[in-house]
Amino acid sequence: MTYYINLGGIIIYGVQNVDDGKDREITAYDGIGQGNFPVSESPKLHTWTIECEMTEKNIGAPNWSAASRVFAAFEALLNATDPSRFIFVSDNRNESMSGYLAGYSKKEKYPGTYDVTIRVTEYKAAGVKTTAVPYIKRPGKAPTIPKTVTFNSKTTPYSLAQKQSKANAFASSVTKTTVSGGGGSASKGAGVGRVSVKSTGKPVINPATLKDGEAYSYSVAKKAPEIYSGVKSAFDAIKSAFSKWVPKGSIGGNN
Repeated sequence: MTYYINLGGIIIYGVQNVDDGKDREITAYDGIGQGNFPVSESPKLHTWTIECEMTEKNIGAPNWSAASRVFAAFEALLNATDPSRFIFVSDNRNESMSGYLAGYSKKEKYPGTYDVTIRVTEYKAAGVKTTAVPYIKRPGKAPTIPKTVTFNSKTTPYSLAQKQSKANAFASSVTKTTVSGGGGSASKGAGVGRVSVKSTGKPVINPATLKDGEAYSYSVAKKAPEIYSGVKSAFDAIKSAFSKWVPKGSIGGNN
């Protein structure tokens, strides 16, 4: 069979045998109770093993070059980082691709005559595959961006905490606090008091909601003795008026 093999401009002559192919690893895993099952890995690169005979003197081989010159060219390819053009032509095949010289070995069987084995590996450029991601409408509403809060010298976390502390103190001692606009103050033990908005009369349930500059009134419910005293005075006044217009000796009068 006739071969024409060119690797990076070096013509390989005296070819006697070519071995090439590619394979991949198959890893077997043991499935519990189900036996082994295979998992295939990625395929390996295409490799060639070329066996040839090279000489220092031309013996009539086509495309001949001195063996020493071919070996020097092989050393240059082994030191290069770029791939080389690999052309393989035979009676039945025609291939052209990029490849690396993986290595070579030589054995001198006669003076100036060498049995040479050359190993070539396929080259594949590394790349990143990009693809567009289709848009899919997500259900629900988009999350709201949190509001940015800026603190200054008047509204700092410390000052806000102080205001909250004062509000809590007012809630615990409301009977000792003077209310603006009420015309007086409430003291402990003065009865059940109620703070109201002066303009609307609405009671203030939570003392923490009191506002600066707002007018409030404070009222204290009367105690039971005070209520009894007021009722007794009204009853005496009615009795006195009744005795004036009903004559003595009349029915129902004072006998």
